[in-house]
This record gives sequence, structure tokens and C-alpha cells, in this order.
Amino acid sequence: MSPISKTARKSKKKSSALPKQQMKFVDRELAKGLGRAVAKRTYLRTDEDGQLEKWAEVADRVAKGNVALIPAKDKRHRNQEYKILHKHIANASLLLSGRHLQHGDIDQPTRNMEVFTNCSTASTSYLLFYLLLNGSGVGRSYDDDLMVVDWDYMPSLRVVLSEEHDNFVWGDDESVKEAKKKYKKCPLV
Repeated sequence: MSPISKTARKSKKKSSALPKQQMKFVDRELAKGLGRAVAKRTYLRTDEDGQLEKWAEVADRVAKGNVALIPAKDKRHRNQEYKILHKHIANASLLLSGRHLQHGDIDQPTRNMEVFTNCSTASTSYLLFYLLLNGSGVGRSYDDDLMVVDWDYMPSLRVVLSEEHDNFVWGDDESVKEAKKKYKKCPLV
């Protein structure tokens, strides 16, 4: 066997490699039929004039919502990330979960995290049901006909907040002080 020269190896590699082409990005249209039907039912929002969003508008809304999760001090990074994310969502070269397409917007950082999660799991049916009530996808039907859980034995949950917590509202929430007095015989308090 004769050794192959470096230049012959390089030319051999070049000839077998596929030519690189710049990807063309366009604002895609929704696919007719099922694609458009699902989008109308689930993702597209209606403006003040009753007009449904276009896919490019969904891409804009969702990209803005996702980059709003980046701290405000990183404004340059936010802008760069927005351009990339918007381009790929609008082109459908990147698809986010349906929950992000449905709920993603500029108010995303203040929204309940559960609306963006899917396939949540928990150690008990009761906690899973709680996640479902908060908007999370749990991948389970809670129809009476399908459940073998006796909901009469669902534990009574008490949410106790510190009076210093930002979300604490006197009269609506139970304070730590009230809970200690009310549940003093409970070993967990």
C-alpha cells in the first residue's frame, strides 16, 4: 500500500463533503387543516378588533415572554436572545411546548409557573390534582369513572405564610403566629 499525500487526503475530504448552504429564514404560515385548527383553538390570541394573531405575532409574543425571564441587567443579552428566538419560532425551526405558545407573553415572569409545565408528577393523587388545579399538565384524567381514589380522604392542607411575605394578606392568609396557636398540639408546627 502506498501512503496518500496530505494534499490528496484534503482534496478527497472536500469532494465527499456536502456544500454548506445558508438557511433561509421566513415567517412561516400555519399548515392548513389540523395545524391551523389546533393553532386557532389553542395558541392564537384575538386582538381588540377580533382578528387572530399571525404566526409571526405568536413568535414575537412568545419570544418576548421567554426573554423577559432573563434579568433586566442583562439587556444586551436579552436583545440578542430575542432576535435568535423570534427568528427560529417564526420560521418553525424551533418549536416550544404548546403551553409556551399558549401562555407565553411579556407577563410570563409574574405568571404561575405551573401553566408552563407539562407532565408533572407527584407522590400522591392529591398533590397531582393540586398541580392540575394550578394549571400544570399532569398526563392523567381525573374523571370520576376512571379514578380509584376516594377523594373523601383527601388531606386538609393549610397554607401558612409569614406576615413579612410579599403575598401575605391579613384576613385571607393564615399567619405563622396564628398557625402556631391553632396547631400547637401538632408535632410538625
